[in-house]
Amino acid sequence: MSTKTLPITIPPIIGYTVHAYPLTVAFSSQKCLPWFYSNYIQMISNTEYDGVFLDFLTLCNILNGGKWVDFLFPGIPWLKCCPVGDFIITKCNLDIHSLITNALNENNYVVIFLDEFYIPNRRTYQKSNFYHENFIFGYDTAEKTYDILGFDERRLFNSGKVSYHELEQGFKSNHLTDPEAASIKLLKLDTTFSYELDLQFIRDSLLDYVNSQNTCNLQNIVRNPMKKCVYGLNTYHELIRYFELLYDNSIRYDIRPIHILWEHKKTMLLRIEYLSKMYPEAGFNEVYEQYIVIEQKCLSLRQALIKYSISKQPSHIKNIIATLKFVSEMEREILNQLIYKIQPLIV
Repeated sequence: MSTKTLPITIPPIIGYTVHAYPLTVAFSSQKCLPWFYSNYIQMISNTEYDGVFLDFLTLCNILNGGKWVDFLFPGIPWLKCCPVGDFIITKCNLDIHSLITNALNENNYVVIFLDEFYIPNRRTYQKSNFYHENFIFGYDTAEKTYDILGFDERRLFNSGKVSYHELEQGFKSNHLTDPEAASIKLLKLDTTFSYELDLQFIRDSLLDYVNSQNTCNLQNIVRNPMKKCVYGLNTYHELIRYFELLYDNSIRYDIRPIHILWEHKKTMLLRIEYLSKMYPEAGFNEVYEQYIVIEQKCLSLRQALIKYSISKQPSHIKNIIATLKFVSEMEREILNQLIYKIQPLIV
């Protein structure tokens, strides 16, 4: 009988698992912070609201829709990713429990699609079939349980336990529905990689964000540019248009875009705090104090939208639209100050 639990640190960005799971692995080492704060600045929004429409513009984001992106988590240099395809699992007759426990023994985190009808503490548990990625980071052979990370029944990103039997049921159900999605990703922290804080890249990315520049073409080496998208501060216009449609009952309620907006502000605030610690004489504390207002207002937007989901009072939507207009202009001014303070530090 044995146990194994890999370390996890919940990252600032968890709204979509395409960010949450690889960053959970990366954040298990503080060495990732210079890389993280040099990235996750630019934003992208699709102008056609077909499902999710707002995300961080990274190589791996929710909008591109490419299965290879979802499968390999590109653009996360802290990861060694080993995909285990369905044909390997089925043709080689691999035991799912042996695969997972041996992977964990070699310090690999396991990302696996499961039918959450069979997974306790999930919103659809014993109610309906829902196929979603989950994250395994430990096991206990005596209790026959796994340590699992994902969105619970309250839609909070939490860890919990799942039995061997429940996981096997969830995996088999998903496999029967979509064999391609039955593939498993093994994620391992690459401790040999290093990255220094890149002030020039931070400044350039901030300029792209403030000026709403289309920076998607920087990824043309691996894919065609995404169409019908806007970038940077212009993503506020799409959020406002979404809430105008929601006010008219012309679109379905979805908290994810406003949650991602708040995560962007939370991450930006953490970035400014990090810069102030790295360069205490540069005056970043002044910018930090101003940007707290941005982060708090965006958090209040999230709370207002939750209230709307309960009360259906249109006044909540009107207030959200007004606040978005105010925040977008305020953020432009504060980030221009941040760019100005970064400029002298670039060698």
